[in-house]
Amino acid sequence: ATAGGALAPSQRAEHVRGMVQSGVHRLWGMQTRSGGIAYWPGSTEPAEWVSAYVGWFLLEAQRAGYDVDERLREPLLDFLERELNVRRGGRAMPDNTKALVCRVLTGFGRAQHGWAGALEAQPESLDMAARAHLAACLLELGRRDRAAALLDGGPLAEKINPTTTGRLTSRVRQEAVLLEVLLSLDPGHDWVPVLAERLNRRM
Repeated sequence: ATAGGALAPSQRAEHVRGMVQSGVHRLWGMQTRSGGIAYWPGSTEPAEWVSAYVGWFLLEAQRAGYDVDERLREPLLDFLERELNVRRGGRAMPDNTKALVCRVLTGFGRAQHGWAGALEAQPESLDMAARAHLAACLLELGRRDRAAALLDGGPLAEKINPTTTGRLTSRVRQEAVLLEVLLSLDPGHDWVPVLAERLNRRM
């Protein structure tokens, strides 16, 4: 620690690493028998969007070098794959969630060409973050051209209504997802500084 009590950079990095790894471990208490993730530890009811969101977190954590146990990861991916292809009581998974699931499964080597193509063919059914997730999926599949085309057309002007149940989202959240994908797709894109400024203003 420094004289002022703050952690040195190497100590901060280790502290953050410990926090992330603890977060990964905590998910064991939220995973249900189906492999899906519940909203709360100990719950037996998996939630589609939460499971997709956790899958994305595990994908990014693994890519950043964190230990993601396959006994946690593989049942979750199996759950997401099943949910993507099932209808319950006439209700299918919402397209916005499907886009994130496609990104997660493709990132873990379970490419979803059919679903990616179907969602790409109806971009009007996807909001800003979902189109960004689908673009990231297409990038994984080596289709940079199609990823760029998907984001063309001005999603920055979209109206985003925040939600507090089901799929949790807000304009800040969606713009952050779009920025993250654009930095992989085209760091020099005109929208990058615009999004960065918007997010900085809202901090």
